Amino acid sequence: MLTQLSEDKMEIDQKSLLKYFNEYLLIGENGLTIGQLLNITFTSPSLIDQDKQIYQIGVDTTMTFPSKDAMMEMVAKVET
Repeated sequence: MLTQLSEDKMEIDQKSLLKYFNEYLLIGENGLTIGQLLNITFTSPSLIDQDKQIYQIGVDTTMTFPSKDAMMEMVAKVET
């Protein structure tokens, strides 16, 4: 390991975002996996609304899909 694991905790729960990708976006209507998340990177969160505690965070991903239809199924989930 090249970096220390003692940095400040992020204000965003990255585990919940990973769960969202793995258990919702990349699971098809038939319950089977439609793609694979290869890489995910988060930017620093920025507070948008102090009163409601709403944050904005950039998420950069690399995913693979076995077919165009599988990818479009994931895109449809993102749009809804």
